Amino acid sequence: MLQKKSQNLRRLQAKRNELNAKVRMLREELQLLQEQGSLVGEVVKAMDKKKVLVKVHPEGKFVVDLDKNIDMAKVTPSCRVALKNDSYTLHKILPNKVDPL
Repeated sequence: MLQKKSQNLRRLQAKRNELNAKVRMLREELQLLQEQGSLVGEVVKAMDKKKVLVKVHPEGKFVVDLDKNIDMAKVTPSCRVALKNDSYTLHKILPNKVDPL
């Protein structure tokens, strides 16, 4: 009887841990969904080691900073990039445009 109860307790604890992990994952996903989207731009030219001139349609051209995780060697003219909506920091290099058809 005691062994059966302790087995049941372990099963319920494992189920609780599994559900808590799922709730944590869903909260993180919800937080990511609620963040502001990024602006998409095209690199015109590199200005110096940490600054790039980017054309954002329809706003215009901006000299923006690079995020610390971006390798300047990968930032080339006509490269598509994502800019943070609030600070206009270049934070991601996007793949080339792909025609869906």
